[in-house]
Amino acid sequence: MYFRLNRVVVLADIEKSFLQIVLSEKDKDAVRFLFVEKIDKSIAQQFSEQVEVYRFKRLLFGVNSSPSLLAATIRLFIQKFRNLFPDVFEILDSCMYVNDLITGANDTREASKLSRGAKEIMSKASMNLRKWVTTFRTE
Repeated sequence: MYFRLNRVVVLADIEKSFLQIVLSEKDKDAVRFLFVEKIDKSIAQQFSEQVEVYRFKRLLFGVNSSPSLLAATIRLFIQKFRNLFPDVFEILDSCMYVNDLITGANDTREASKLSRGAKEIMSKASMNLRKWVTTFRTE
């Protein structure tokens, strides 16, 4: 809600954010699923022969814990930039909602500087901030 206090509002989205998170080898067993190649009437007899077990390699979209895991991953990553870019770090740390950046600034110059810094930091994690939207309020 704090973004509404600014004259310039800035919004962005992380492209394919959940797919950017690679699961560690030990965690892949927690996201296994079964796949049946061919289904026929005698499946009960041949079930074990037809079923293949697969594991996801990346964070799944739609699982209850996925937004929390994404947020924790982003927070852990941006800690590297706490001292290098304190203003941008503060924005990324406090203004991310799942995979959306929702922030603002008092003027267009400040908003532009913060958005460039956020894009630069997130690109170092191979996360592309995109779908930029901004508005300038004259009130």
